[in-house]
Amino acid sequence: MSYDLVVRGGSVITATDRFEADIGVRAGRVAAIAEALPPADREIDARGLLVLPGGVDVHTHLDVEVGGVRTADDFESGTAAAACGGVTTICDYAWQGRGQSLTGAVEAWKAKASGRAHIDYGFHVIVSEVTDATLAEIPRLVATGYPSLKVFMINEFGIGDEAFVRLLEASRKAGALVNVHAENGDMLDHCTRTLLAAGRRNPRYYAESRPALAEAEATRRAIDYAALVGAEVYIVHLSCAEALEAVSAARKRGVRVWAETRPIYLALTRERYEVGGT
Repeated sequence: MSYDLVVRGGSVITATDRFEADIGVRAGRVAAIAEALPPADREIDARGLLVLPGGVDVHTHLDVEVGGVRTADDFESGTAAAACGGVTTICDYAWQGRGQSLTGAVEAWKAKASGRAHIDYGFHVIVSEVTDATLAEIPRLVATGYPSLKVFMINEFGIGDEAFVRLLEASRKAGALVNVHAENGDMLDHCTRTLLAAGRRNPRYYAESRPALAEAEATRRAIDYAALVGAEVYIVHLSCAEALEAVSAARKRGVRVWAETRPIYLALTRERYEVGGT
């Protein structure tokens, strides 16, 4: 049996094990994992190195402007950076503009990525408006390979609770998963106004402008709405223990809820805002 590429002697990491082996690749796919494979036209000496599947980053934002700020990376630079870090697939967020269809948002993001991405990619679809036409699109999106939507619960980009519940119900019927940016927008607005009125504009006050209470309340509310209509929700960038406790408790009750976090929330605390000034 011949291979286009053999990765030799690396420490292979699977979902359950770690062992030294050769990996044979044919036509861009892993074709064999064994102790000693025959020579190939191209070989990589991986002795002393870890060999594991490419990572999948399911939450990226590339080539988009929000609130007057544009992301540093587009699909070319962002996917190149991902590849250098061992990530071989990303899922970016296609943002529905006001008055735009969900399909139109997908097509716009496909145009941004086409011919520029260095790795595999897919899209979630951010829902900015919930109308009868929007809801009618969801089954078609799922059928064409876009089974993941996203909503914001903050005031600036939020769709409102009634629309959120309608979206959850339509998503359940279509078999779609709803990603949720869970923060209580009214709480955030109150905290921001209070801090600004007191002249507290230093970065050290940022954590106070987005308290854990606001995230936890919105997380519980999103879970309750999902339970009400039997939908599935995925809480994005969860950052506090209170929200995690809500997710854990809901899962024990049988609610179909998942959550992600980010490395910064695992490695840093609000005390970092105290560094470098008052």
